[in-house]
Amino acid sequence: MATGPSQRTDSIALYGTPSSTQRPGAPNWTKAFYWVLLVGCTAAIGVTCWHYPLFPFRLDSLAWATNWLLATCVDYWGAALCLSGVILASERFPAGPIWVAGCLLLGSPVCCLWVLHRLHRHGTLGLAGTQ
Repeated sequence: MATGPSQRTDSIALYGTPSSTQRPGAPNWTKAFYWVLLVGCTAAIGVTCWHYPLFPFRLDSLAWATNWLLATCVDYWGAALCLSGVILASERFPAGPIWVAGCLLLGSPVCCLWVLHRLHRHGTLGLAGTQ
């Protein structure tokens, strides 16, 4: 007897399906923030690539090194802000903002520490239960 996707536990249609206990969708300002972040980071890195190609390395050029340092900072903070959204959605107050401040000000060691904290506390990096 054939079963539909909703009845099969091995169905790919079930993978990633949020459980009914999931919170409501993100507010529009959050979506707008991440769209602006995407466009801003892409533009900053794109302009840097256009005016100062990454290869070959021009370590003797102050302009090249300065622009790539700034692009790298924009790239890191863009990624850290994405992780910060996950942290804020996952952690209670005041722990969430403290973790975010650590990620943004102290860098990847704090990001790694939060991931280890989450793994220790929840046993997984999964953010939502699946059916």
